[in-house]
Amino acid sequence: MVCILTTIMPIRGVPAGAGMTGPIPEVPTLKLLLVEDSPSMSETLTDVLGEDPRQHYAITHVTRLSDAMTAIEQGVYEICLLDLGLPDAQGFKAPRTIHLAAPELPIVVITGTDDEQVAEESAAAGIQDFLLKQELTPSVLRRTIRYARERNRLLCELKSQAFKDDLTGLYNRRGFFTIAEQQVKMAGRVMKLAQLFYVDVDGMKVCNDTLGHAAGDRLLVHVAGVLEDTFRDSDVIGRLGGDEFAILAIDAGDENMDSPLARLESAMNARNLLRPECFGIALSVGLATALPNESRSLEELVREADQMMYAQKRVKRSERRTRTASRP
Repeated sequence: MVCILTTIMPIRGVPAGAGMTGPIPEVPTLKLLLVEDSPSMSETLTDVLGEDPRQHYAITHVTRLSDAMTAIEQGVYEICLLDLGLPDAQGFKAPRTIHLAAPELPIVVITGTDDEQVAEESAAAGIQDFLLKQELTPSVLRRTIRYARERNRLLCELKSQAFKDDLTGLYNRRGFFTIAEQQVKMAGRVMKLAQLFYVDVDGMKVCNDTLGHAAGDRLLVHVAGVLEDTFRDSDVIGRLGGDEFAILAIDAGDENMDSPLARLESAMNARNLLRPECFGIALSVGLATALPNESRSLEELVREADQMMYAQKRVKRSERRTRTASRP
């Protein structure tokens, strides 16, 4: 069972409402996930955070890794304080599992072991910092949380720049494979359906040759807009290079592609109506699926969806040749 404890403390030295003639100063609230099975340590951490004059905390306290994963699936947190010794996860299993599920969540581990190996493994597991229980003080805890969040923010900004496609604003190839691989592993762990759509723009060469590469770039931007209109915010959309795109959808519903294709066609038609002077958007799409009880790698899904996409392209070319040959 997930126990949620929200701590909202008045600013130190000013009792709530006492002597206040103007508006009460606003103190930001930070959503914190505390994963700690020791009642005394949990109470100590909660008390220390509750006395912070610069920050309010909404604390979700759980005692097991399984409950932490449930909490992460149900909510969004800004920092995680994590004990390395849990009833269902010892050592670095817990931080690695949490980092896989929520890669942008900064993690601060709490440990009683002081050696270089802990520090090295902490960095390898995506942890921002670690605290020694025997050296834990209010000032150290608060400062560590602030620094961990700031380092994580800067790291996320750098990753966003490195993973972004400059033309479309989608993930680039590196970004897509980095994020999508984490999502595929997570889908396998929690037994959810994973679908990989591989998309290629039809007639891209003709557009470039006829209207120029600037028009081709505009076409790619419109295709990116179509994909964003079609798929959910939680889906991973990337431009893999040239005129090829990929989308990973987790737990999207049906195992077939009829519903996404219908949405895709509707979005294409809407975009084409807005730009009749240019080449209309036409796409070839392949789909690969990993069932909830099936373990498949991202590379396998991409390869299979790519093959299906090219098979669809061959059918379209054959149909065009047949129509051309039948004309008088």
